[in-house]
Amino acid sequence: MIFFNIHFITESVKKISVLFSLPILIFLFGCASGAYVITGEARKPVLQEDVKIYPKFPPEDEYEIIGLVTAESNSRLTAQWDMDAAVNEAKKRAGLMGANGIVFTELGSSQKSFLLSSFLFSRSGRTISGTAIYVEKKAPPYTGVFVKKTNE
Repeated sequence: MIFFNIHFITESVKKISVLFSLPILIFLFGCASGAYVITGEARKPVLQEDVKIYPKFPPEDEYEIIGLVTAESNSRLTAQWDMDAAVNEAKKRAGLMGANGIVFTELGSSQKSFLLSSFLFSRSGRTISGTAIYVEKKAPPYTGVFVKKTNE
């Protein structure tokens, strides 16, 4: 008579389930990733929350180019969630270089496929790339009224 240790079998099944579930969860929910290249002079790192998105480049004398950033998100949740995650990743990468602004130059989508146990899974996501810039914070011009005191 063969005796099976039920506890051992149960624990083994749990470990195998976790082992196979993790790649599937990562694939289904994805994550954001990015990269950057410093092409100018790096500065002190800036918090992601302090990196501003510019629709176009400011006047030439008000900024300097720090580098290039790219980011991608594949979540399979919603297109907006993917875009938000990619933008946040790009802001994080720009902040690491010391940039306080980004001008996005390319917005696109990506398609990835994954083969698991003879099943083909596919997911789409968002990709963005842009130029990381440092915008000089200039003091606003003085607009106060100057009143000259006269002796009367």
